[in-house]
Amino acid sequence: MQYVKPFLLLTLIEEYSYHSLTFKFTGETKVLHKRYIERDELPERGGVNAFYRGFSYTEFNKICRSQDSFNVGGKVIRIDTTDFKAVDYNSYIETARLFLQGIPV
Repeated sequence: MQYVKPFLLLTLIEEYSYHSLTFKFTGETKVLHKRYIERDELPERGGVNAFYRGFSYTEFNKICRSQDSFNVGGKVIRIDTTDFKAVDYNSYIETARLFLQGIPV
């Protein structure tokens, strides 16, 4: 099951002759699941997120893997978020800025 339907985005991309830039956030799913559980148990976590509560690692991994095939064409940049401190956020922001200005990235 794929939660984001590429064909919906593809329709808009084709209709308006858009170019796409996709940031795919990846990582070691065991680490991501642990972080998800820790965040999910915080008291300030809003009730709107209750729908997503209680995913086992198997379910969580399945959801993460279902996004691997997401593709609407254009440039795809994978960002490993296993360790947030290792992510160079500024370089990705700069990439997006250049892309929006029409500069090839």
